[in-house]
Amino acid sequence: MAVLPEEQSRFLLLRLWEQPGLQDAVVKVLATKPKLEDEHKFIAGLGSFNPEIVRVSAEALSTFNELRWRSELIAAIKALRRLTKEDKAARLAVVALLEKRTKRQLGMDTKRWLTWVADDRPDLVPLLAVNDGFDAAAWKKREGDIAWDKGSPERGRLVFTKASCAACHDGGRALGPSLLGISKRFGHDDLLTSILQPSKDVSPRYRPIRITTNDEKGFIGMLIYEATDGVILRTNADSSVRIAGENLASKRPVEASLMPAGLLDKLTDMEVADLFAYLVTLEEPKR
Repeated sequence: MAVLPEEQSRFLLLRLWEQPGLQDAVVKVLATKPKLEDEHKFIAGLGSFNPEIVRVSAEALSTFNELRWRSELIAAIKALRRLTKEDKAARLAVVALLEKRTKRQLGMDTKRWLTWVADDRPDLVPLLAVNDGFDAAAWKKREGDIAWDKGSPERGRLVFTKASCAACHDGGRALGPSLLGISKRFGHDDLLTSILQPSKDVSPRYRPIRITTNDEKGFIGMLIYEATDGVILRTNADSSVRIAGENLASKRPVEASLMPAGLLDKLTDMEVADLFAYLVTLEEPKR
């Protein structure tokens, strides 16, 4: 590519863009000399699983004047929500793009950007939300009838297993974060929200990915092994799947949590109170 005339290399790049799994590589090359006609490719690059591709895509988009800002805004905020603190260069590039477009200095706090969208662009809120079927009105009514102070930690331990919490939050094969010390990290309302709406604010560390194979099969889970010969995806606490490298068509992060919504719907009000009473007793191990 490097020794070909630009018109020839560009022709090949555009052909390669249509090949599954090569979009990141194409974006990285195109970003060295951003062209307006490639704007949609850089917007797609903001959704890359690779922070470096997110960075070069954001920087390429920043060289253009405001154009398809609606698509950019959605992709940029989703990227910021997905990136970890370790992805500082990518986060800075995304924030620079957002601040250039909006003329707002809101930094790297995703919640501040979501609040701005809710206030200034409410039409985009549904496009940034992760729909998990949560019935807010029904739960607000139910919550007021739960006798939270009557919960029993002993009964709550059994509920913890009944509601499938233990399967994903205990042990070395856990798909979700440890709940030890959870009551110190979250207040009652925030903890309830995180259980009722698990996809509302997924930690980047526990964000699943979707893998599509060449025969159009799809798998969603946590990536536990990746190499040139293939990947291993843990799809639940008890099973995993290996996908050979030559059969991997695409790999993309998923906005939704692996934790299903509605876990508390099957519990009685007393069981919900018991569960919360038990969660309060989970303390971090002393060092």
